[in-house]
Amino acid sequence: MKNLLVAQSGGPTSAINATLAGVVENALSSPSVDRIYGSINGIQGVLTENLIDLKTKLTNDYSITLQKMYDFYSKLKQLVLQLFYEEDK
Repeated sequence: MKNLLVAQSGGPTSAINATLAGVVENALSSPSVDRIYGSINGIQGVLTENLIDLKTKLTNDYSITLQKMYDFYSKLKQLVLQLFYEEDK
């Protein structure tokens, strides 16, 4: 089993959103990636193991097809905002 962890810092921008979308999109289509984790609050989330299972969240909510990519990116943008702005619990 291979896992992928995405952690970004600096706030949600079009460049960060596009990078995250590209990483997740390619990981979803890769048979060698079993799980995709996103870090809540960037590196701090990595250090405290405050992670979200992006693969489960996105594939449970959406069937990823070309016709539904807009919905996928909209949901991904919401998750990016959550990753950067979720308050510490």
